[in-house]
Amino acid sequence: CDLDTFAFHGVHVGSSLSKSFSLVNPMCSEAEIVYNLNKYQDFKLEIPHRNFADDDKKNYVEDNYYHIYLSPGEKVNINLIFSPQQVASYDFNLPVLINDMIAPPPPNRKVSTAFSRTLR
Repeated sequence: CDLDTFAFHGVHVGSSLSKSFSLVNPMCSEAEIVYNLNKYQDFKLEIPHRNFADDDKKNYVEDNYYHIYLSPGEKVNINLIFSPQQVASYDFNLPVLINDMIAPPPPNRKVSTAFSRTLR
């Protein structure tokens, strides 16, 4: 990921804000990246649609788990969208699996929000 922090400050209830980032697979083998946003229902990922010959290698979303496949050397652009449904504050590391292994949290790479408010 090419961003250290996803800061979503001042997003009001009922509105949304998107932050773009890139994923790169620097390896010489395919990678499967899975983002688990199940605990964070106010967040969604917008992932690229992929057409692989193998149906098992298409990007897809299931129960707020985002499955992204990257070929060796491939780079994809992704949007993380924050759409608060209630006043809330978040500060967490983005939960990710890489090839079925839990990725260690990188230093200073978090999702954070300030309190969201309803516009009156």
